[in-house]
Amino acid sequence: MRVTATQQHGRCEICKGSGHWSGVFHSGICVACNGVGVVLASGEAMNHEDAIAYLRQELTAAERRAPRPARKVIASDGEQYQQTNTRGPGGSHLSGD
Repeated sequence: MRVTATQQHGRCEICKGSGHWSGVFHSGICVACNGVGVVLASGEAMNHEDAIAYLRQELTAAERRAPRPARKVIASDGEQYQQTNTRGPGGSHLSGD
């Protein structure tokens, strides 16, 4: 079975999507979802190959949605020398001369 975008998935109700269960004395991997935290719409656990493919798709989608940090423009040596900084003792200006 190949994971496709048309297949419906849902959070595992046994482990609440964590993939682990914990009891009073023991804890372990959820058997209902094979430790993935996601089950098929029918309630069946996905096999390992399908779970890996599904999680990879979700990771790729999350990486696309995540904001990218802006690149910091590095000043030239002369500009950096003229800027104020607080790297010296007591927060004073340290030019490195």
